[in-house]
Amino acid sequence: MRIERAKVDNFGKLNQREFRFGPGINVIYGENEGGKSTLHAFFRGMFYGLPRMRGRAARNDAYSRYEPWENPGQYGGRLWLECGGKTFRLNRDFRKDKTAAELVCETDGELLCVEDGDLSVLLGGASEVLYDNTVSVGQLRGITDQNLAQELRNFMAGYENGQDAGLNLDRAREKLRRQRREVLSGIEEERQRREEGLKRQEEKIREHQLRMEQLEMEWKSQKKAFSDARNLSKPEKTTVGAKKARSMAAVLAVWMLLFILGIWQGVPFGGLLLWTVMGAGLLAAFFWVRRREEKLRESELQIQSEQELRRQKIQWKAEELWERMQEEQKLLENLRTEYEQSRREAAAVSPEQVEADALELAEQTLVRLGDQMQGKISRRLQERISEIFSELTDGKYRRVSLDETMKLGVHTEERYVPADRLSRGTLEQIYFSLRMAANEVLCAEEPLPLILDEVFAMYDDRRLASCLRWLADCGRQVLICTCQDREERLLKRLGIPYQKVKLVGSSKESLGNL
Repeated sequence: MRIERAKVDNFGKLNQREFRFGPGINVIYGENEGGKSTLHAFFRGMFYGLPRMRGRAARNDAYSRYEPWENPGQYGGRLWLECGGKTFRLNRDFRKDKTAAELVCETDGELLCVEDGDLSVLLGGASEVLYDNTVSVGQLRGITDQNLAQELRNFMAGYENGQDAGLNLDRAREKLRRQRREVLSGIEEERQRREEGLKRQEEKIREHQLRMEQLEMEWKSQKKAFSDARNLSKPEKTTVGAKKARSMAAVLAVWMLLFILGIWQGVPFGGLLLWTVMGAGLLAAFFWVRRREEKLRESELQIQSEQELRRQKIQWKAEELWERMQEEQKLLENLRTEYEQSRREAAAVSPEQVEADALELAEQTLVRLGDQMQGKISRRLQERISEIFSELTDGKYRRVSLDETMKLGVHTEERYVPADRLSRGTLEQIYFSLRMAANEVLCAEEPLPLILDEVFAMYDDRRLASCLRWLADCGRQVLICTCQDREERLLKRLGIPYQKVKLVGSSKESLGNL
């Protein structure tokens, strides 16, 4: 992609300015406070917008920093971009109440949609983090931040074997983790539900066991009462009454015999009368004893009937208790069977657990494959960084080491030197090499323009000349913002063609091809 033209309606200190840029190297010259960083920020705002922060953060955000003081009703501009042999026009209005973006292909008149990702396609899918850490280098930003390390890891995980280079490793892992957390949450809820169900079943079993024990105690008590009722003896009075009746009958029989003998022997009348009175008394006593015996027998029969009825009631109660015990026993057995089945189901591996294990395995596989891909791409990235850095240092440093945290080190012919022991100029050369190598790897489909804002302040002329030669051969559009003439002087001396754009003077663009 190449920036052909930029028209700034109103952005920071730039007002109604138009700039044209050519292929290859463009030197954008302006004195300090001349608007170089403003133009740099304008490019970024056009590509990614200027979202307004909230609260205290809104005081120092990019929107507030570049909001025009004069004529704030115009806050935006236009870019003309060449991509794939076609020209596109990008319009943006940054005003917070009328934020709008329009993308038009001027070659065929097609109206594209920024919100649907058409602009992202032109940018090769480069995110803001990638843009800030590769092709766009601001003042005092020669060293990358740690976000580039994550961008590289995400890219490395999906770059090889035709996979989507935009795959975000952390996003994919987080999606798997989120799904697994949701599944595990459901498993935990189901586990708690099952545990509560088991507790209720255990309480129900204990309740029925207690009821069973009570029924058994009552049944045993009724059984003992029935046994005691069967062993009851007849009343003692009935036996005594029968003996008395037999004795009285024997005495009466003896009296009768003596009375008959007295009459036969001619006993006097007085004696007979006495015997008669005695006989009447004996007879009355006999009948009284007999009557008493009948009453006692009636009482005994009544008692026996009551005892029999009591025994029957006890027996019926015992039989009822036995039936209830049998029913309770069956119910208890069913409850125990259901409880054991519930325990087996709780102990069994559920489909949800299988799914959770599968998600965990998928995450582990993703990490393992990501590490393998990172190793492959990391080696290629290190090789490209080493090649660029070797060119920039005229072969003084042969190889650069880079770990997953973006910690750098260099190798000479004799020793390894950590990056933090190098001079500021050499360190910036290493990070410049890292930016350029990462840009080649991450933006291979659509090379983006390199926008360098005062990044060569720590370079001596030898280093700067090596860097300019590399930029001239990289095949990309390069925009170098500077307040000095060193870049232009060295470009002339090296015979490298370039175009010069001045930020001061006429509102018309300044275009030179020297």
